[in-house]
Amino acid sequence: MKKTIFALAVSLLIPFVTIQAAQVENLRCEYRENPLGIDVENPRLSWIIEERSQRPEVRGQKQTAYQVLVASSEELLAKDQGDLWDSGKVASDQSIQVEYAGKGMASRMACHWKVRVWVEKADPGNLKPEKASNWSHPATWTMGLLQPDDWQARWIGVKESASSSAAEVGPLRIHSASYQALGGTPARDVTELVSRKVSGNSLVL
Repeated sequence: MKKTIFALAVSLLIPFVTIQAAQVENLRCEYRENPLGIDVENPRLSWIIEERSQRPEVRGQKQTAYQVLVASSEELLAKDQGDLWDSGKVASDQSIQVEYAGKGMASRMACHWKVRVWVEKADPGNLKPEKASNWSHPATWTMGLLQPDDWQARWIGVKESASSSAAEVGPLRIHSASYQALGGTPARDVTELVSRKVSGNSLVL
């Protein structure tokens, strides 16, 4: 009798083990991990469901729905608040190229996001009421410069005297060049890029 009760208890627990055996991982935005400078106003998001257990009775799960949260700060995301986008529960097995459908993006915006999914065992004979997985670890992406007016820079060089000729000055050489966007972002070394724009004694833009 005791063995029968024990076996029944184990069989009842298996569905819950099945649900918790899945974890959402490998979050990607435009196929990259925590990318910087995304220039797509509706980035595509992807993730993978990892099965933690090697036991055959808790393997073979499939996604039946997902929920994506995107927040403007880590603090809001930690409180499960998607002030930029809360997809709600979406009945779908899609886990790649899920297009962002929240508030409009702005240049240099930082976005913090996470995902949870609903899964069930693929074997129809073992289907149980679906339950949500835990939330994934948070991921981020930052927007690049989306508008032409956001690109502002100033060239720095040495003024050539009126009496100097091209022969005296010689071919133009770029010793150092850097670019820094407005907003205090770190400067980037663009010496090699600018050097490729030099033709003779001129800078071709």
